[in-house]
Amino acid sequence: MAERNSELPPSRHVLPPGPEAQERLRWLLDSATDHAIVALDAGLRVTSWNAGAERVLGWKAREITGAPYEIFFTPEERAAGIPAQEATLAMADGCAPIERWHHRADGSRFWASGSATVLRGPGGQQAGLLLIFRDQTRERQAVQALRESEEKLRYTVDLSPQIPWTTDPAGGIIDFSARWTALTGLTLEEIQAWGWLDSIHPDDRERIAGKWRHSLATGAPFDHEVRMRTRDGFRWFRNRANPRRDPGGRILLWYGTSEDIHDRKGSEARLEALVELGDRLRELREPGEISHAAAEVIGRTLGASRAGFAITNPAEASWVERDWTDGSVESIAGHWNLREFWDDYADSIGPLEGTSVADTATDPRTRKSYPAHLALSVRSFIWAPVLEGGRIVSFLFVHNSAPRAWSDDEVSFARGAAERAWAAMERAAAEVRQSLMTLELNHRVKNTLSVVQAMAMQTARGSASLSNFGPSFQARLIALARAHDLLTQTEWRGVALRDVIDAAVVRDDGIRLDLSGCTESEALDPTQALSLAMALHELATNATKYGALSVAGGYVSITCHAEADGSAQRVEWREHGGPPVEGPPSRKGFGMRLLERGLSTRSGMTTNLDFAREGLRCSLLLQRTATPEAPAPG
Repeated sequence: MAERNSELPPSRHVLPPGPEAQERLRWLLDSATDHAIVALDAGLRVTSWNAGAERVLGWKAREITGAPYEIFFTPEERAAGIPAQEATLAMADGCAPIERWHHRADGSRFWASGSATVLRGPGGQQAGLLLIFRDQTRERQAVQALRESEEKLRYTVDLSPQIPWTTDPAGGIIDFSARWTALTGLTLEEIQAWGWLDSIHPDDRERIAGKWRHSLATGAPFDHEVRMRTRDGFRWFRNRANPRRDPGGRILLWYGTSEDIHDRKGSEARLEALVELGDRLRELREPGEISHAAAEVIGRTLGASRAGFAITNPAEASWVERDWTDGSVESIAGHWNLREFWDDYADSIGPLEGTSVADTATDPRTRKSYPAHLALSVRSFIWAPVLEGGRIVSFLFVHNSAPRAWSDDEVSFARGAAERAWAAMERAAAEVRQSLMTLELNHRVKNTLSVVQAMAMQTARGSASLSNFGPSFQARLIALARAHDLLTQTEWRGVALRDVIDAAVVRDDGIRLDLSGCTESEALDPTQALSLAMALHELATNATKYGALSVAGGYVSITCHAEADGSAQRVEWREHGGPPVEGPPSRKGFGMRLLERGLSTRSGMTTNLDFAREGLRCSLLLQRTATPEAPAPG
C-alpha cells in the first residue's frame, strides 16, 4: 500500500512546519464549530480534535487524543471492519467520502457527512488522515421523509381508481399515467393533441368534444361521464379536469383524471332494471306475458342479443314459449334438448348452479356443442336456473352473438331477476289455477251436498228415533269433513293412501296399523280418497257397536299392500277377539249398504266382506289411476 500511495501527487493538506503556524491553524480549526475536524496519525489515532468535533461527538480533546479513530464508529460497523476499509480507501485514493452513522460519547447516533483526506508531511509522505464532517441527521431525516412521502404518493396514485393526465392550454394531451396504456393499449403518441377523441364511443364523441371545448374556452371545470374504448371493449369513465393558472390568471396546464365507473354504472342500471321489472310484473297476469317482459328488461339491461325463459322437465327437454331479441338474431321459441348445447350436461354442476360462458368456441363445457350454438348466433351466454325441490324447473338464458366476459355482478343480476320473474309467473299461474279451482269447487260443492243429502236420508231411514239419528249423522259428516280437509291441502290433486287411513281412523289401543306396505309415490284420486275414508269410518262404527271394539281385549288390524301386478292397492281390515260372528247380518243398515254398493258405484273401489266367525274381514281394492300433477307456470 505504501508503494501505491507514494505514486499519488502530494496533497494540499500538508502538516504545518512550525509552532506558530500550528497555533494559527488550531485557532482556525476551533472557529469551525459546525464541522468536526479530526486529525489522525499514520496509526489512525486521534492527534487533533477541534471544538466542532467536541460539539458533534461529545468527547473533550484530552479524552480522545490518542484514541483509535474507530471509537466513533457504530459497534456493527466496527464488527464489520468498516473503519479499516474506509481508511484504506482514503489512503489509496487520497480522499474518501464520509456518509454514515457515527457514534457519540453518550451512545447516541448521528448521520455524519463529509470526507476523509490524506495528510502529508513536508516531504510529501503520508502522515495520517484529516476527517472533516458535520452532523446532517436532520437533513437526512428530511430527505428520507421527502422520499417516503414521494413513495407514499406514488403508491397512493397507483392504488387510486383514478388515472391522472395533463394537457396543454389548448387541450392536447402531453402526459398521462402508464396505467392508461395498460388499460386501453393506446400510447402517448396515439392520444397526443386531440387524438384521444378516437377512443371515445362514437355515440358520445361529439357531445364530449363540445363539453371539452367549452371548458377550454371558459376555464370552467370539466366533469362528464363517457364511454371509452379499452382492451376489453367500451367501458364507462368519469373524466374530470381543472386548470392550473399563473398569478395573472392565465391557464398554464389542465390537470385531469379518468376514473373507471363501468361497474358502478352497471350496478345502477341493474338496480333500475329491477325496479322496472317489479313495476311491469305487477301489471301482468298471464305467465307468458310475464316471461317475455322479464326477458326484455334483462336482455336490454345486459346489452344482450337474446333472452328468454325455458320450462324444463326431468327428461332434460325444454320449451321456450316466447323470447326477446334485439333484432340482430332470430327467435328460438320452441322445443330444445339441453344436451345439444352443454357438453356432459348430466355430470356438470354448471346447469344446477348457474354460470356464464365467455366464448362457446373455446370453453371446455361448450366446445363440442359449438356448432349448435353458432347456428343460433350464440358466442357467449348466461345460464340462470330456477330450482324447486333440487330440480331445475326453468332457466333464464341470456345470449350474446359475440364473445363476452360476463362479470359476477351480471350473472348475479340475471339469477335474481330470473327468480323474481319466476315467482311472478307462479303467482299468475296460481291465479289461473285458483280461477279454475273456483269453478271446480262449485261443482264439488254441489256433489258434496248431494252426498250429504243422501247420507242424511239413509241415516234417517236406519234410525229408530231422532236421538239415534243425530250422533250417527254427525259422525259421518266428521268423517267426510276429514277427507275433504286432506284433499283441500293438495288442491284436490290426490292424497297418499297412508294419509287417508291416518285421517279416517282414530288411533287407540283397539286399532293396530301397519302401513309399511302403503305406496307413498302414488296418490288416490279424490273420489277414491273420499270412498276409502267413508268405508273405514263405517267399518270402525260397526266394530265399535257390534264387533271387536265392543268388548274388552278386542282389536282391529289394518294393513295395506300393492297388488303383485302393480295394478291396484289393497287395504285389509281384520277384527280379532270380538263376539263370534254368526254370518252376514239379517238386516243391513246404511253403513253395510254403503260398503257393498254405494262406494263401489262412485269410485270403482271393490269391497269384499267376509263374516268369519272369529271376526269381520273386509278387503278394499283400489285401482291405480293416473293422478295429474299441478301444471307448471307458463
